[in-house]
Parts: sequence; C-alpha cells; structure tokens
Amino acid sequence: MVWLININFIAISLLLIVIAWQDIVRRTITHRNLLFLLLLLIPLLLLRHQTPNISAALLILLVGFVLFMVNVIGGGDVKFVSLLSLSLPHREVIIFLYTIAFLGGIVTLTGLIFFRRQIREQGVPYGVAISLAYILVYPLPPFFSLYQDYP
Repeated sequence: MVWLININFIAISLLLIVIAWQDIVRRTITHRNLLFLLLLLIPLLLLRHQTPNISAALLILLVGFVLFMVNVIGGGDVKFVSLLSLSLPHREVIIFLYTIAFLGGIVTLTGLIFFRRQIREQGVPYGVAISLAYILVYPLPPFFSLYQDYP
C-alpha cells in the first residue's frame, strides 16, 4: 500500500512541476490543472485513510479572497494553496504556509535580480513557491514522528 502512496505522490509532484512551469511562462494556474490535482489528491487521502482538511482549506480561501481583492495575491494561487491544504493535517498546513512565504521570498528576490522587468510587469510566479513548498512539506510527518508523538 505504501508504494501506491509513493507513486501517487510522484504523480502529484510531476503535476506540481508542470503547474509551476506554466505559472512562470503564463502567470496563470489553470482550472484544468487544479482539477487534475484534485483527482490525484483524492486517492492520496483515501490511501492514507485521512479526511480532507476542509476547515484549513476554507480558511485559506477566505483569507486568500481578501488578499485577492486588495490585489496582493492571484486568485489561482489562492485556489492552489487551498486545494493542496486539503491533503495536509493542521500542523503541516502551518508549516506549509511558512514554507510558501520563505520560498516566495526567494522566488521574488531571484526574480528581481534576474528578471526585474518581467516581475514588475507581470508579477511574481508564486506557483513555483507553492509547488516547492508542498513537495518539501508533504513527506515531513514521518520525519517528525521520530522526535515526537505524531498521530
């Protein structure tokens, strides 16, 4: 059963790389990619006998909507983070959000150093930071279980 989870995570990771690349090139995260991601996350939740973290996803959507309305973050990025948070337990959602912020800072600084004009005109491709954060955070729970009681 673990091998199915690993294969599913590899498929999700490959899709996240595609989403990040498309965000770099087009500055959009398509609904089609988010639907494919959802279709990959559902079996992952089932294989791990985990319920979706709906409360975190809704809270992220609510806060993200406000940030979207004041033009701080794109709507696709909000939906993307919210969708990925469905598959993470509450503790990991916090780590996920901090990791997104940290990696987003790196993406922003890198963009300003090497692609200043594109960043100013088109904005920061935050899908890169979101994708990398999920790939880094999702496998963490087994690591944490070595050091604390992890349910």
